[in-house]
This record gives sequence, C-alpha cells and structure tokens, in this order.
Amino acid sequence: FRALDLLCWIASLAYCNENGSIFPIVVSATTQLLISLLHACLFTSGRLLAHKCGRLLGILSRDSEHYPDDFVSHISHSLIQLVPLLPLIPSAASLHWFLRQLAYYCSSVFLS
Repeated sequence: FRALDLLCWIASLAYCNENGSIFPIVVSATTQLLISLLHACLFTSGRLLAHKCGRLLGILSRDSEHYPDDFVSHISHSLIQLVPLLPLIPSAASLHWFLRQLAYYCSSVFLS
C-alpha cells in the first residue's frame, strides 16, 4: 500500500516540477512496468489498491500527448492484454476499477 502512495506522491511532485524534466522519466519508468503494476493492483488485491492504481494512472496520463511514447495508448493496450484474466479478479470493486479504467482509456485511444 505504501509503495503505491509513494509512487503517486513522486508522480505528483514530478508533474508539478517547474522545469518538467523529471515527469517524462517517471512516465517512462512506469510504462516499462505497466503490465506488472496493473496485474498486481487489480488482480491480486482489493478495492483500495485498485483505486490507488487508478489515481496513479490519472496523474501520469496528464499531458501524455506531449511525449513521444503516448502513455495513454500504453495503458489501453496493457488493459486489453489483461482482459482474458478477468475471471481471476478477486473482488467486485477491483472489477469495477478495471472496467472503469478500460472504458476511459480505451475509448480515448480508439476515438482519437
């Protein structure tokens, strides 16, 4: 739980950094671990961690169109890869957060 809080805090600080040089690094590092992060937060835990993961994705997807690797498309592709594992989600709340993220990020990618 604390590690995800720390990640959200670091991402928020990096986003608010005036010169903006740290935020792309945080986005890039998270992109590399995105599937593992989503799997751990949505498939091995409950509502609280799923919600925190959604908050982290929201922070990191701000201004993502300004970077060469579009973070939102990485999120949507990662979520789509995890769809076959939906029966393994441990709680209804985690399923709710997964479907909420899937609807938001996939619709923004496929509509653009």
